[in-house]
Amino acid sequence: MDKRITGRTICKSLLAAIFIGFSVYLMMFRSALKWTFEQKEYWFAAGELCIVFVILAYILHKTSHNIRLCLCASGCTILVFCYLHAYFYAFLIGSIYMVFLYLLGRTIGQCMGLRDVQNASGLFNIVFGMAGEMLIVSALSLVKMGTSHQVRIAFIILFAALLLLDRKYIRTLGHRIANIRLQNNNRKIYSILVAAIITMVLLQIGRANISLDYDSVWYGLRSEYMLAPYGGIYDKVTSAGLVYTYGKGIETVCLPFAGLTSYGFIYSVNIFFAIGILVCIFKICRSYVSTTKSLYAVLAVSVTPGVMNMAVTAKSDIATTFLELVAVYAAVRAIRHEDELFGVAIGACMK
Repeated sequence: MDKRITGRTICKSLLAAIFIGFSVYLMMFRSALKWTFEQKEYWFAAGELCIVFVILAYILHKTSHNIRLCLCASGCTILVFCYLHAYFYAFLIGSIYMVFLYLLGRTIGQCMGLRDVQNASGLFNIVFGMAGEMLIVSALSLVKMGTSHQVRIAFIILFAALLLLDRKYIRTLGHRIANIRLQNNNRKIYSILVAAIITMVLLQIGRANISLDYDSVWYGLRSEYMLAPYGGIYDKVTSAGLVYTYGKGIETVCLPFAGLTSYGFIYSVNIFFAIGILVCIFKICRSYVSTTKSLYAVLAVSVTPGVMNMAVTAKSDIATTFLELVAVYAAVRAIRHEDELFGVAIGACMK
């Protein structure tokens, strides 16, 4: 019986290898991508990502017993990669901005009495924070104080206040993360899968500072003088290039970054939305299957160009996908735990 099962497994593996190899052959030598594979820059980038993957997998495996050391070592590797690709400051500011949205959403959730929803996942805090950010921008625009420069100043002050008010929570969160323990028998596979997922995210980070795509220029990277020229997002602006001039949701969320010296800050927000999508996939799958299978699902999504390529655009597609998946996760939590409070999170995402 064991030999028959082993034989079937070998046959399936061989068939899979043949189909995959033939597909790779067609893609590299018989498709429109043949030119891409002939460029030395492609192989240089592929080799660079392979090196990063090996380094991350080694770090995650060797330091998994000490979560603080693991986070520090892998975090430094990621920051070095960002620095070498001239994306360090954009990634750092984007990270700080997401922390701001998280803390703002946590405060809003507490005021609404949604502590149970917040404890279920920090994803809901991000959603509430996005809603709160847009409400603040709208309120500032009503009193003619909603230009990108004024919004930046208001958010810096608000962020400092949130850090001061939530310092105890931040300290508790740090202790909770430090006490995370992984199962010894799964450390190796976890390290490989997580390293592969991070590498796919770094692939997008490496692409983010190369050039601008056409759609982003028209729909996501518009000037501050078009989005909030005089006193906020409600200012009347004449039609420009026959494109609607009112700010879209993602442009309102990224309004503090409008008018800066680089578009990379706006791209960094979408990269974090892509990371949020991967976290959503993991949490949805984890509600039904094991951690290992959930990581395989996340890896499958991370290597899908139709999903991850949206991370290096300034359009609203990636943010929309993130909100939809958070709504799906909220629905899963509501069904499994029979808690109607998760309906609030679903409504926030759909709005």
